[in-house]
Amino acid sequence: MSWNDGHERTQFKKSQEKLAIQYKQTGMSDEQINAMFQFDLDVFKNTRNYYRHNQSLSFDDNFDDETRNPLLAHFLDNICANAQPIQNKQFWWIEEIENESLYTVLKSLEFKDKLIISLLVFEGYSQSEIARDFLHTSPQNVSLRIAAIRTLLKPFINYKGGEQ
Repeated sequence: MSWNDGHERTQFKKSQEKLAIQYKQTGMSDEQINAMFQFDLDVFKNTRNYYRHNQSLSFDDNFDDETRNPLLAHFLDNICANAQPIQNKQFWWIEEIENESLYTVLKSLEFKDKLIISLLVFEGYSQSEIARDFLHTSPQNVSLRIAAIRTLLKPFINYKGGEQ
């Protein structure tokens, strides 16, 4: 279970070229073809992320000796029944970031900063609601934290997604 990005991209491009020809022959407009391409591209990126963040725990034919699989031997304690539940599910969006530099910056933010981003962007709270209900501080302090976050993220504002 591995991912060869160069090979997979080449295969993806070839299949998209064939599909575009087929779509044209069936009478689809360029806009419809582009929409299909964007959907397929999103699926391609999700598949790439899956392979980038997962590694197989496959076994050899010998099931008697669990130590033959180095990952299983290393993480056996973590995948047993005593595994802890995932903490901070509200920050799920950080794991979706593809740009490694941006991911590193976001992971290094303080808890309060990540909470502010989550509440503002994904849950629709206003700055005053966050200040009053979550951080128990003044709206000005929340505004200052947002300005500091914005300064940290400024180098990434023009980032469009995918590869840089």
